[in-house]
Order: sequence, then structure tokens, then C-alpha cells
Amino acid sequence: GTGATRTAWRAHQTPALVAAGYRVIAPDNRGIPPNALPPGGITLEAMAADLAALIDHLALPPCRVVGFSLGASIVGEL
Repeated sequence: GTGATRTAWRAHQTPALVAAGYRVIAPDNRGIPPNALPPGGITLEAMAADLAALIDHLALPPCRVVGFSLGASIVGEL
């Protein structure tokens, strides 16, 4: 959710997805501690661009991308 780090996924979502056979990559967004908020703030479009750049950088094959709250909005921008 808004302001939550990847640790929010560790208790339930990550173990369930791994058990179902998925590889889980849970990045923290810019501006979410411990990452600093850039000068001038951050937009939803910029966070989606960050996520797309991470997927490209990792050279991932076609993949499923999920999120909740703010994360769902970011995924919707992809």
C-alpha cells in the first residue's frame, strides 16, 4: 500500500506466490524509506517508468506484475 515497503509482502504474499511456482521480485519505490524522495516529488508515471526500467534491466521474460493500493496504480500505468 501507499508508503509500505517490500517487507509488507514477506508474511503472506511472497510465500504464497513462491509456493505457487512464481519468482517474486519486490522492489521499493522511490520516495519510500529507505529510498529518498527526489527533489520535486514523484509522479505515478515516474514510478511506473522505474518499474518498467527494472523489468528491462533484469531482462525478464514476459511476466505477471501485481500490486495493491499504490502498487496497483503503478501496475495500471505500465
